[in-house]
Amino acid sequence: MNKFRSAAIQILSSSRRALHVKEITRRALKKGILKTTGATPAASMNAQIITDIQKKGLASDFVKTGPSKYKLNRKKRNLRKPSSKPTLKGALVTGYLEKKDRKGFELLLPRYNEVIGGSSGIYALYKGKKLYYVGLAQNLLNRVAWHLKDRHKKRWDKVSFFVINRHRFSKDIETVILRIAEPKGNGTRGKFEKHYELQDKLNQIRREMKDLIKRV
Repeated sequence: MNKFRSAAIQILSSSRRALHVKEITRRALKKGILKTTGATPAASMNAQIITDIQKKGLASDFVKTGPSKYKLNRKKRNLRKPSSKPTLKGALVTGYLEKKDRKGFELLLPRYNEVIGGSSGIYALYKGKKLYYVGLAQNLLNRVAWHLKDRHKKRWDKVSFFVINRHRFSKDIETVILRIAEPKGNGTRGKFEKHYELQDKLNQIRREMKDLIKRV
């Protein structure tokens, strides 16, 4: 683990409030958690925390609460606590934001980067209360930002984000949504591999039933 990131996690774990990066660095150096010969350790600490937030988005260990001020992402860490009942909830979707106003998104786009970062997943565009478009993206923010100026730009007013870090499952999820909801803005219903089609098995059962009825 990166030494600055590890030190920040340890310091913030023992704090009930957000701390300025200079205070995080000061405590880490004082306790001997962080050792560095650099001339600007606080700047290095800040850069490492910001990078973690931008890369991991909602899955980051940190939450930015103000200029150079951070707290621990308790919601993420709570997911790691053992449960009395085994569950897979949260194993696929690691974060979400639902039906956020387009104008607010456009205005706060740079700040959205602090929340979602470069996360991958599925997004949904709405016009009023109706689902208009569903998409899959390696970078959710970049893709939705593109829809502010492409052919869909005047056809949506709200957006939802679903962060899915296991991107290999996203295409199937997108296809399921397309085939169920049939959004107006999508030009395709999505496709599954032909060998997963179960209709052939059902047809075989029907033929067997017809043969059985004839024999009765």
